Amino acid sequence: MNAHFTGSTGECLKHYADRHRKARSATYRAMGDFVGVGKRTVARWVAGHEKPIGQRLVRLRFFLEHVGYQVDEIQKLDPTVRILARLFAHNIVTITAIARFAGYAVGRVSRDSIIAVFRGDRGVSPERLEKFKSLGERISGEIGWPTEAKAAPALAELQPKGRGQ
Repeated sequence: MNAHFTGSTGECLKHYADRHRKARSATYRAMGDFVGVGKRTVARWVAGHEKPIGQRLVRLRFFLEHVGYQVDEIQKLDPTVRILARLFAHNIVTITAIARFAGYAVGRVSRDSIIAVFRGDRGVSPERLEKFKSLGERISGEIGWPTEAKAAPALAELQPKGRGQ
């Protein structure tokens, strides 16, 4: 991917907000729609009054990736986890579906565990990692999304025009 900026989630968020200052309302709305929050919440994140957590943090990172940023925390994820986290962030697969497929007992604790894996805060057993890989490849194949080895060029094509460099 031709990332125009590389950094932590916070650094990328600040850069994105600064870069799109003139169209702040539309920018915050687009980010909020992707992440699942309102413009006011995005404004609080940008101002540093609040920090995104949980699923919202995962979705924010992948929103930033989607618009061209290379987010450090995403790059540190295992490639298999990255694929599944990306599919989750884009609302293609739910945490509940992932939990069921990977053999977690479905409930709040398993959802929190998977989100922790997607944030990079927790590892996953080799058995579950293999299940993650199987699910990620199956879904990616069904919807025509590439697996990790081919993700960068495909994600570049998904980026909105005019936001690259």
